[in-house]
Amino acid sequence: MNAMTESAVKRFTESIETGFEKGIMDEASRQNAVSKLDHLEFPTTRVEAWKYTRVAKISKKDFCIQHNTISDSLPFKVNGLNSHVIVFINGFYQKDLSSFSAEDGIIISPLSQTEVVKPNSVEIATEEVFSALNTAYATDGIAVKIGAGKTLSKPVEVINIQTGESVISNTRNVIIAEGSSSAHIILGYYSKDAHQCFSNVISEITVGANAQLTIDKIQYESNENYTVATEQVKQDKDSTFTINTITLDGELVRNNLNIEVLGHNCETNLNGAYLTKGKQHVDNHTVVDHQVAHCES
Repeated sequence: MNAMTESAVKRFTESIETGFEKGIMDEASRQNAVSKLDHLEFPTTRVEAWKYTRVAKISKKDFCIQHNTISDSLPFKVNGLNSHVIVFINGFYQKDLSSFSAEDGIIISPLSQTEVVKPNSVEIATEEVFSALNTAYATDGIAVKIGAGKTLSKPVEVINIQTGESVISNTRNVIIAEGSSSAHIILGYYSKDAHQCFSNVISEITVGANAQLTIDKIQYESNENYTVATEQVKQDKDSTFTINTITLDGELVRNNLNIEVLGHNCETNLNGAYLTKGKQHVDNHTVVDHQVAHCES
């Protein structure tokens, strides 16, 4: 690693450390990620997986972690949808703006408030700088666990809002659909009075045998904000996983969709709609790893 790259990563993490208090990862995982950051580089276009996306706009900025509030999240809710609603602002849970209830055999909670559902940093490649940053500095995220044979009665709508100047949100989501379960989850990313903010998200998703899980991902942040979003998905036999990615705004948006198809007779549906203008940049990097036969994506 050359001195320039090392100082870029070090400077980047130092500006984040200033406002970081407590994360949701266990301390061993966090410290491992922090130590990895000492040896990692920001990807350049010489890296095959990033050859279409320059991240200098992100790497050269000083971002901060910031607790902000807004008075109302209703403008960001899907019109007319009856749903469980859970709201995060700049990566922090907002109880007053959230409205969700328990269902039999189903867990819906901020990750910071449950001991039952935990992120698994071992499964996420912390050899990549943005994943390591998330593991080191994740502040909160959604935890959803659909018990075996259970069906979520209505969608879970996760509203992530960024607000402020040069704020970074490191959000970690864990979604588990156990065997023969069914669920619909909406992951929405929005902004209000946000200027050059950065949303760095990892969603760990497990789809059990014969389970059906649909995720709608809506990206509608301001045209001067940056996003790196990673979905790490595992599918067991006879399961159906569908993700609909809708990108409507953002200066730079990078979506990493990594799906491991581990069982026979799986169905994987990846749909997307993207609206860009001017110099906006959207890069969707998708890997579907068919580890067994008789599957369809």
